[in-house]
Amino acid sequence: MIYCTGKSMIVAALFLFALYDNSDSNHLRALDEFETISEPLTVTHRVLEELITVLTYKQGVDFALSVLEQTKSNDAFDLFPTEMSVQKEVLELMKKTRKNLSFTDYSLVYLSIQRGETVLTYDKQMLGLLKKKKIVKKA
Repeated sequence: MIYCTGKSMIVAALFLFALYDNSDSNHLRALDEFETISEPLTVTHRVLEELITVLTYKQGVDFALSVLEQTKSNDAFDLFPTEMSVQKEVLELMKKTRKNLSFTDYSLVYLSIQRGETVLTYDKQMLGLLKKKKIVKKA
């Protein structure tokens, strides 16, 4: 599901996993959405780390490395370094909201709040938090 707030989209690992793994239940949906997105897609280093870890366990290291290279070389993706300095703010967000999300997902919520940008995810917990914070609206 796509939720919009700004001019670009922040991409969660679940979306990328669905995009690259043809056995994922959201694969066709992710392909369709990827083809229709015209906004720049922001991929943080934390998301890449999470994606490559999951792909390594599910599909093997060669597949994971191939996906990493595809993502890094694809002009549709803007790779965004995650600053260590925001960890404190992300931890505060975790303490305040207490949702069952990964630290990576919390960092995306924080980034969305700070940049006023879209989050592209299939994670219902994250979508619920974004709606609650009133930083997203249905596209």
